[in-house]
Amino acid sequence: MPRRMMGWDGSSGIQRMEMAEDGCEATVGKEEDEGEVEKEKHQASSSHHYPATCPPDVVTYNSLLYVHSSLAARPFHGEKGNAASLASSHSNDAADVLRSMEERYVRTNRPDVQPDTISYATVLHSYANVGNAKAAQRILDHMETLSQSSEWKGRVEPNTICFNSTLHALSKSKENDAPHRAEALLQRMERLAASNPELGIRPDRISYSAVIATWARSNAGDGAERAEELLQRNWSEYEEGKNDHVKPDIITHNTVLDAWAKQSARRRGRAALEAAQRADSLVAEMERGGTIKPCTISYNILIDAWSKSGCKGSAEKAESILRRMPEPDEISWNNVLAAYANTGRDDGLVSALRLLKEIEENDDGV
Repeated sequence: MPRRMMGWDGSSGIQRMEMAEDGCEATVGKEEDEGEVEKEKHQASSSHHYPATCPPDVVTYNSLLYVHSSLAARPFHGEKGNAASLASSHSNDAADVLRSMEERYVRTNRPDVQPDTISYATVLHSYANVGNAKAAQRILDHMETLSQSSEWKGRVEPNTICFNSTLHALSKSKENDAPHRAEALLQRMERLAASNPELGIRPDRISYSAVIATWARSNAGDGAERAEELLQRNWSEYEEGKNDHVKPDIITHNTVLDAWAKQSARRRGRAALEAAQRADSLVAEMERGGTIKPCTISYNILIDAWSKSGCKGSAEKAESILRRMPEPDEISWNNVLAAYANTGRDDGLVSALRLLKEIEENDDGV
């Protein structure tokens, strides 16, 4: 377990506030039994008497939750494993704080320490940052259970942000069933939007993008197909006026392109060629359309898809894409160079040297 970073420890500050409140409560109870004389003796002899200071409330706790959530998302320096462990530790700390809030509310019956939607949403966000999908789903389910209770209704209500955080956690999860769980959660949002529109829970662009990313990042053989199907469904929802908040953006399209590029590298022969062609078709569709145009990243992914397909003529195809790019960058040129180098042919080496000479003669083009 990596050591925590040195600095302010918000948890210990809140613990001192809790101890102060608890100490005051214990002191008051004892004073009522001892009378005024014994009260003075008790105060004088007690080395742990705390003044009636400001006790922690939901704002205090939520501030600490925010700190832990932010630290879980912070890029730590050092070994990758240690950084991930530290981030996970902060997300678990956030969950511990939330649990402490719930327990304190039950014990004291103080409304001002009762967790609210922000409390749970912040913990969800921390779990999303580290890809702990199972923990995120437990929190979301717990929120829905609480929202059905008269004591918590109106205080804790899962919303679109909470669902999206859970979807984001699934997109970063490496669990094999993550894509199916993400799609099931999206369908749950759609059902809630249709049956209980007053809840305000409705899929948006972030929801669809997260599910698409989950499929794209998975090892599922049909991951790219499912990602593109969801993208087309996303467009249909928007163009048919069913949901104005789901318009896909360039990031969503590039995610699908990347899914096809990965499939072109994993597959062999005809299947690899078809994956590269699907990526090509998507870029062509983007070029023809007037809404989402391919960017440099889009073309680089497409070049990569052809380069890694291993198909005959793939290097030449990669160069043709480079030539039609509005603004090729260093990655664009390097990917085409790699495509020719990977052919293992003498003419591939000749073409790579030709491109390299062109780069050297025209630095402004890179």
